[in-house]
Amino acid sequence: MSASYFTVVHILVLATIWTVYLLLAVLAWRVQRRYFGLILLANFLILATISLLMMFVVDKYTKISKLENVSSSRILRNESIVFKATVRNLGNFTLSSCKFTVKLINNPLSSEGLNGSSVFKPSGLDFFGWFSSSTSKESRPNVIEHSAVIARDLPPKKSLDFSVFMPYPAYFKNTTYVTKLSCY
Repeated sequence: MSASYFTVVHILVLATIWTVYLLLAVLAWRVQRRYFGLILLANFLILATISLLMMFVVDKYTKISKLENVSSSRILRNESIVFKATVRNLGNFTLSSCKFTVKLINNPLSSEGLNGSSVFKPSGLDFFGWFSSSTSKESRPNVIEHSAVIARDLPPKKSLDFSVFMPYPAYFKNTTYVTKLSCY
């Protein structure tokens, strides 16, 4: 986490919650000195949980980003794929980090090619197959996921162009890709 993670809104929410903690501590001292330690511990645990949850809520409404102009192109020479796009900060606060995740899915099922063998593969005889590390056709993954940090400390109302390279398996055919952007 960088220093720009906390915004003014984060600090105001934390200050309010911990001011309530101090007020409850003073109230517990005046009313019930016998169970002061237990009341203080319960207040701390409850308000720490509320603080953590409020950080997620504040992030959702202050750190707003958008992925634009996503394009992909394969490079056959080294069997890789390049994703080019633009990340835009739509909020009023600096984004400390943006992570781009792409998932390649090999030959997604369609209703025309759907049959029993594509959904269920009997593996009763291959129960102990995980002991051996075979590289047969069945052991090839059909889903590959790759993540990359694409921006750090992106100012408000600014955008940044980026490109991400990832390996592209030669056996993939009719590939679908899913992209996801997560910024905080």
